[in-house]
Amino acid sequence: MTWRIVTPPEAEPVELDQLWDQLRLEPNDQNSLLLRYITTARQHVEVTCNRALMPQTWEFVRGGFPEGEMRLPGGNVTGINSVSYYAPDGVQQVLAASEYRLMQAPPARVVRTGDSWPLTRAAADAVAVEYDVGYADAESVPGALKDAIILLAATWFENRTAVNIGNITSTIPMSVEYLLFPYRDMGVI
Repeated sequence: MTWRIVTPPEAEPVELDQLWDQLRLEPNDQNSLLLRYITTARQHVEVTCNRALMPQTWEFVRGGFPEGEMRLPGGNVTGINSVSYYAPDGVQQVLAASEYRLMQAPPARVVRTGDSWPLTRAAADAVAVEYDVGYADAESVPGALKDAIILLAATWFENRTAVNIGNITSTIPMSVEYLLFPYRDMGVI
């Protein structure tokens, strides 16, 4: 089982001025770097939590249909675009939307409306579900997730190398981990 981003988000959940406030900066010539850090921090939060923050399209691929419902990673799933599979003869098929339904209550699941899922070829990529996922907009993203993005981006801005030489440092114990922990999706079945 694996997932990939088909269509990335068009916006970030954190605005540049929020990061300026954290860093106590005024708008400056570092803005492109700060925007890159915001994007990278959002991606880190999404991978760590297995949860999309802003609206985007994902594809979930697995080795076959499950016996029952199929759980989708990504958090807030808003709609299914397609469910496709490779039949035993190797021909790709697309299920009609009437043959399944989305159960949005967490965790999001795809449920077959008929008796059973179709047979598939034996392959790691036998089934693919393309779906829309993410919170509706930046205002809907939980504050703790936005705070984690701000902390990560600020840390990377303040410490621009992978190694700190000549300074005694310590981390604020588990700050980002504590913010992310309640939002982690621990697995897909």
